[in-house]
Amino acid sequence: MITPSCYEIYGIKVRIETDVQISNSLKRLFLPFNINCNKIKAEYTFRFKPKFSIAEIASFINPLLAKKNIWAFHSAGIVYQNKGFVFMGKSGGGKTTIAKISLKLGLKIVGDDIILMKELEKGIELIPFFFGIQKKDKSSFKFLNPSHFSSTQLEAIFILKEKVEYTFYEPVTEPEKEIYAHIFWALNGDLVKKQLEFVNKMCRFKLFYLSVGRDILEDPSLLLHIIEEIIE
Repeated sequence: MITPSCYEIYGIKVRIETDVQISNSLKRLFLPFNINCNKIKAEYTFRFKPKFSIAEIASFINPLLAKKNIWAFHSAGIVYQNKGFVFMGKSGGGKTTIAKISLKLGLKIVGDDIILMKELEKGIELIPFFFGIQKKDKSSFKFLNPSHFSSTQLEAIFILKEKVEYTFYEPVTEPEKEIYAHIFWALNGDLVKKQLEFVNKMCRFKLFYLSVGRDILEDPSLLLHIIEEIIE
């Protein structure tokens, strides 16, 4: 049975049609964005098969957000001392691990897999996209109370590298190349130009490679030590 769910995601009114079980899951993932389908006229309607990923939803919604100069990145984001720290990496690279460590430390997160960014007059804002974190099987999500999430301003960017025995970080040598690999590119040429300008602004922030070791899993406070070192 196909059932609709409707959302207003940062000004974009969207209607998503899928089966009941998936629709209920979406309502939990996008809890703060839920709106009554009978009370709004959706600008866009999408229909999904029973099996789909959050990345597929993002592939439809992100181009709409791009028109508002809100850009999506394959990244995790955390908040420490009211400052935002982004962790970019490939699937399985440790983004969700960083998010889980941060939650254990009592920190708020922006997201664990896809986060949004928007240019401000001074700085860059990090914005949550959905309100859950991936489970180990990568095919489902653990829903979290939205109170665990927060928007914040960008302070620094980490590029997650290979997993090692002991955690260490070092300056990034090719920042544009690294960021290019983790942005959801627009299809419109004019929007791509804006994205390139946005990436150029991101490169003015502190950027580091971070190789995550087993030690940080045993002692999550090591993550805070690293962050404190780079913001001193």
